[in-house]
Amino acid sequence: MRAIPVILFLFGQQVLQIFAVNVGQASNYNVSAEVAQQYSCGEACQQAIAEGNAEDLEIYGTHFDHDLYKTAANFSGSKPGDVLKLEPIPPSNLSTPAGVAAYKFQYTSVDIDGSYVPVTGFIAFPFARTAEPFNLVAYAHGTSGVFRGCAPSTSPSLYDYTSWSQLVIAGYAVVATDYAGLGNNYTSHKYVASAANANDTYWSVITARNAFPNVLSYNWTSIGHSQGGGAVWKLSEHSLVQDPASGYLGGVAVAPVSKIYDALVSLDELRKLLESSGSNSPFSLGVLPSAVLGVKATFPDYEAPVISQTMRTRIELAKIGQFCDAAISGLTSDLGFDALS
Repeated sequence: MRAIPVILFLFGQQVLQIFAVNVGQASNYNVSAEVAQQYSCGEACQQAIAEGNAEDLEIYGTHFDHDLYKTAANFSGSKPGDVLKLEPIPPSNLSTPAGVAAYKFQYTSVDIDGSYVPVTGFIAFPFARTAEPFNLVAYAHGTSGVFRGCAPSTSPSLYDYTSWSQLVIAGYAVVATDYAGLGNNYTSHKYVASAANANDTYWSVITARNAFPNVLSYNWTSIGHSQGGGAVWKLSEHSLVQDPASGYLGGVAVAPVSKIYDALVSLDELRKLLESSGSNSPFSLGVLPSAVLGVKATFPDYEAPVISQTMRTRIELAKIGQFCDAAISGLTSDLGFDALS
């Protein structure tokens, strides 16, 4: 890691301070052939990891801000929706569309068991002059990975795949959670727990309002894709948004995945899910390692009965390498349905 001087600005305010942040790689570490072999990962598996690492690092880069993502000192006395940290992202660090002003932030959310948890994310504003508050959209991202270095807010593009940026271009302000366990590692990421992801989405909105009072609209909407589609689906069922006083107008769940837990506790259910979706390719199994780790994070006693011993061993390799989505998905590419129990 190395220290880089950064100038801190706040929206509509003067420079507050100059400070240094520790940055470095936090995902997709190289794994030697010798180590890979010890985890049942032969040449084809190693090639898939190498290709996946290159793809992931193109997205997430090697400038993970360890200081920002570390749990804030004021977290222990905080409540949901509190702003724990807020920093602008220098335009030179971004590959987002021209004119986007973005901020990383850390805030307090609620975990699936009701406990408080620190979460990170970003807020993006359009380049526009308006006398009215910006209309606010909460964006819930699709699968990025299950380890801390796979946080969208650490990506130079902010993990934009022609997704949230279209909203900013259209004049909306966007608040996007990383989800607990991505970026900050106070807890493990509960990948398949849509209810937990929904909490993080909701409290990101409250935090954004607290961070930028009178800048964001009272009414808000949400949109999510894939994993985020599940988060928005659960958000729209959440008791916190049923009251009109919440300002919530509704959400759009794009390609949400359902019955993940059912599939991961029964091999028959998993095969039915794959068949019903027309997924007969070995690559359709690429989500297995992340899903297994997600269920394990939510239910620690889960023993993953649907996967083979080889797959179990490779999942341990994923932990060592801290692989994001492309690399961890590649762990099944040479196994096909042999990844199953």
